[in-house]
Amino acid sequence: GELRTEAGRDGATLVLVSDHGFRWGADRPANASGVGFDVAFRWHRDPGVLLAEGPAVLPSKVRGRIPARGV
Repeated sequence: GELRTEAGRDGATLVLVSDHGFRWGADRPANASGVGFDVAFRWHRDPGVLLAEGPAVLPSKVRGRIPARGV
């Protein structure tokens, strides 16, 4: 929220990108998370996310949906 406020105040375009989502609920691994590939990939899931807002972003009539937690 703070970054969104700052970007709006400055007239900047805010872009948020993630190449993956994270597992939630019963799908979440019981072991600890970590940055090593052998652990990190177990916590990741598709889809990734791309969000953009600001004066350089044109609204689109086509929108993707981010699944709710646990879905």
